[in-house]
Amino acid sequence: MINIGNLIMEVEENLKELSNEQRKELRENFTYNLKTKFQYGKLNEKLLFSMNVEDFSNFSYYTGMEYEKDNVYFRLEYEGQLYIAYNEDCGRALDLLDIIESLEEEELEDE
Repeated sequence: MINIGNLIMEVEENLKELSNEQRKELRENFTYNLKTKFQYGKLNEKLLFSMNVEDFSNFSYYTGMEYEKDNVYFRLEYEGQLYIAYNEDCGRALDLLDIIESLEEEELEDE
């Protein structure tokens, strides 16, 4: 049996917050303006995203993730927050993570 509290803690330990530059890049690439907390990461090769539950429908529409339902490994809603993991071969999730992580690398180089 899965302990939900432990799963959430493990997921949250692997999530990173978006920087302002990453938010801007998502807005420019997907015409999607994130208004609330959005996090991303990887766990056991699964691609993780976390956001406010109410933001998910807009997120999935603008990023095309609505077409990736077959690639969802798990989806968990807890206290208004959505945690969703996609399989490692999910093309759209990989593309989205590549965009986000490329800016993360640029920010590290600028420091």
